[in-house]
Parts: sequence; C-alpha cells; structure tokens
Amino acid sequence: MAQLLDCNCSICTRTGFLHLIARHQNFTLLKGVDALSSFKFGSGQADH
Repeated sequence: MAQLLDCNCSICTRTGFLHLIARHQNFTLLKGVDALSSFKFGSGQADH
C-alpha cells in the first residue's frame, strides 16, 4: 500500500505538499511529459 510522506523543506511546508513515492518500474507517465520540470537543492542528489 502507498504511503504519503511529509517533507520539511520550505516549499512543501508552505504549500502543504505531500510526497507519494513510486518505484520507477511501477510508474508509467501517460501524458503531460511536456509539463514536467526538475528541481534540485542542497547536495543536488535528489531530483524532484
């Protein structure tokens, strides 16, 4: 079962955003790829 996670970064705290993490092999983006963007902060290891 999926679990929603709280994030403590300033953006998520301000907006109330919750994370639902899916494994790459369990996820298929059906449409909207042109609307995606990438955000990295801190060490730059995580790609949001």
